[in-house]
Amino acid sequence: MSWPEVIIPAVRIIINDDGEIATYSDERLELTIVVAAQLINQEFTDLENDYTISIPEQTIDPDPSDEDTLDNKFINLLILKTSCFIDHATLRTKAAAAGISARLGPAALDTKGNLEGFIKLLEMGPCAAYEQLKTELMFGNTNMCHAIMSAFVNNKFDPSLVWQRDGSRFGAYPH
Repeated sequence: MSWPEVIIPAVRIIINDDGEIATYSDERLELTIVVAAQLINQEFTDLENDYTISIPEQTIDPDPSDEDTLDNKFINLLILKTSCFIDHATLRTKAAAAGISARLGPAALDTKGNLEGFIKLLEMGPCAAYEQLKTELMFGNTNMCHAIMSAFVNNKFDPSLVWQRDGSRFGAYPH
């Protein structure tokens, strides 16, 4: 199985383009995936494979979905980055149509509120998921990166020695 057969259906599901009539052609998604692969290949230097990407030929070599060179991290990054690109394209299209208001007799068309939903999608959708995955992969095992941050007080702490910025003493210990 080649990478388009694995990645294109996953992207279609995330961008909600898996109905009977697709908004984006397979060729358009394939080109977008290759562009995303080029950017990911530059962002990450420690991928499982050393990828050669050709945008004009729309190739990714080696195939990240092939059994011998399987790279699930790269595939997941590709799916999310491509979905993020598609969402940005949809936002641009919606932004161009935003603010249109038309009336014809009793019928009215108003598209002013549509744009806010797409902005929320960018903040919380595939783009945010990509950034979170990228951060997790860059830090390695994120379970090991958690910390508890709180105020520290040792046994020799004397609150009467703490001074405020205005020069007055902070504490309830009179001398």
